[in-house]
This record gives sequence, structure tokens and C-alpha cells, in this order.
Amino acid sequence: MLVCVLTSAACLLTGVTTAGAVTRAAPAWETTPLPAANIHVKAIQAFGPSDAWAAGTHWIRLVPPWVTEQVVLRWDGRAWQAIGLGRAGDIVALAGTSSENLWAVASETTGATVHHWNGSAWSTPPPPTDPEGRISLSTAAAAGTGIWVGGNIQRPPSIQAVVLRWTGTAWTREQLPLPGESSWLTGMSARAPDDVWAVGRTRPTAEAKYDAYVLHFDGSRWSRVPTPGQAHDVVTDTVKAVSANEVWVAGAIGDNNGPGSERPFQAFAMRWNGQDWTVTPTPSTPDAARLAGLATDGSTLWAGGTTRTSVLRFTGQDWVDGPQPMPGHPQVLALAGIPGGGLWAIGDGHDAVPGTPWTMSFIARSSTPEIRGYPERP
Repeated sequence: MLVCVLTSAACLLTGVTTAGAVTRAAPAWETTPLPAANIHVKAIQAFGPSDAWAAGTHWIRLVPPWVTEQVVLRWDGRAWQAIGLGRAGDIVALAGTSSENLWAVASETTGATVHHWNGSAWSTPPPPTDPEGRISLSTAAAAGTGIWVGGNIQRPPSIQAVVLRWTGTAWTREQLPLPGESSWLTGMSARAPDDVWAVGRTRPTAEAKYDAYVLHFDGSRWSRVPTPGQAHDVVTDTVKAVSANEVWVAGAIGDNNGPGSERPFQAFAMRWNGQDWTVTPTPSTPDAARLAGLATDGSTLWAGGTTRTSVLRFTGQDWVDGPQPMPGHPQVLALAGIPGGGLWAIGDGHDAVPGTPWTMSFIARSSTPEIRGYPERP
């Protein structure tokens, strides 16, 4: 996908006043220039104010036959610099515990590949494989010395969720409580080696509705966490484990019947308190909406996606429109909290590049050390 370099700053928004909150100027977002044109970012990870990583695809040839290469970018507090891999394909996820222990999940023509950065160089362990089908990976999580990657394995005519764990020498496939139908994993979050979450969706047949699919790893085994039944399709795309008693899952709810369906997909989020789920209200929009990223800035929970303003904030009771990372109608693909306060947002802009069907990609950060003016979560 073609991406243009963005250099203009995003708009400012006014403060929001809530009961018990101190009124301050709301944050501005600013887009940070990419080191080259034609870079499409899909993943973001931050280890500090001057240490962030982004990854995706660098399009070398923009007409058929397409030519792409994997790209990883590092933020040093002033600019993004490419940390080259020199391999064809696409980076779809990042996970790590520091800038000396970063993993990049890649999609290549030969299948899924996972690279490791040790602070000075990349290495690529033997890729995960399965004799029963082709593995596709889309998400990852890291905690302590553990790294898990998730996605699905295609076993025509069905698809099953898959989680792989790195043992230090090889990838091993984890035993999952698989439903007796198709299932996918699209998001992961880890607080500790014994507290890892994975989310996705499942459905029995192509005509049936989607159900949320939420898994938890307690250090010894994976279990499926029951979720509230819904009358509509539920697609859970992302998860954020804040604490043992605060885990958020987000995505979309609606009818998967295509144009003219009774209920277009709308943003969906629910919270786990350690025992039960609570579905939290989200703003409705006339067009389809979906949440793809969750992050905290140190005091407030944020969600990003294809909502009216692309970013939502949680007030403690419901979700409301937050400050937009750039003008127009951008699509936020992921958010990352910055240790010490602040946020990164990545996504696609609203303007198509002339002569192509591609939209502009952006990496934006909050321009204040921490997004303030909003009450802390209860």
C-alpha cells in the first residue's frame, strides 16, 4: 500500500470538563515525518519518550508486479530511522520488553516469519511451521523472557486459531481450547509470563454470526474466557491487559450481511474485572465503525479505529470522542502508550495519493508529555 510522508501538524482540540476533573487545554497530535515515501506502517511499540518502534511495508514497485520489503523504524526522540531487514514481505506486528528484546512478526511468500532484535542486529530463527496446514500470524505479545505469536492455521475448509511460543531454541505450538468451528486470533496482550490474553472471533459456519473468542494463559495452560452472548455479530480485534482486574477487549458489533444489513458494524468494547464482563457504551456513527487499538497514556484509556474522530477515550462509564490524530477521517490501526505519559498512533489518512487507490499513512504522537484534562480511570 502506497504511503506519503506527512509533515503537517494535526489540529488542536479544546479541553473537556468532567466532574472532579481539572480543566486544561486538550492535547495536540503531531505527525512525525517518515524516513522515506511509500512506507505503510501497521505496528507500533514504545519503550520510552525517545525510544519507539514502528513497522510495516516499504513499497519498492507501485505497479504490478508489486515489490515490497519489510521495514522497521526506530524513533530516537527526533526522527524515525530505518533498521533494515532486507527481506521481501510485510511486518504485521511488534512485541518486546525493551529495545534489546524486540520481535517482529512478518508475512512472507513462504509463510509466517518472526525476527528478533537484540539491540544491535536482527536474527531470524527457523520460521514456525505446521504439517497440518499453513500458518498465518497477525499478532504478538511479550512479557519477561516470554514471547507468544498468534493467528490462524488454514485447514481447508476450516480455519483454526493458533498460538506459538518461543522456547529459546524453537517455536512450539500451544494447546488451545479450540471451538468446533472456524476461529481466528487478531490481538494479544501480556502483563506477565503467567498473565497473557488473546482475542479474535469464531463462528460455526459461513452463514452463522461471529462470536467473541477470548483466551487467557495463566502460566501453565490456555483457557477460554466466556463472554456475554450477543444477538449480533461480535468481532473482537484488540485487547489491553491493564491489571489482573482490568482487561479490555474491543472491536465491532453489527450484522455481517453486507450492504443493506439491519445493523452496520459499530464500535464495541467490554471490560473484564477479574470475574465478569461489562459492555461499555460507545458513540454511534451513521457509517460503519470498528476499534483496532487500545492503550493507556498513564492515566486514561484510549481506543483507536474507524470511529467518527478515529480516537475514543474512556470516561470511567462510557466512551466519548477524543482528540483526532490528524484532520479529515483517518483510520487508526494501532495505539501505543509511552512510558512516562503520552501516546503514539499509527494509521491511514483520508486523502488518496493522486493516480493510485492508496491512502496516506501516518505516525502521530501526542505533543504533550501526557494527555491530560481527563479524569483518571476509576
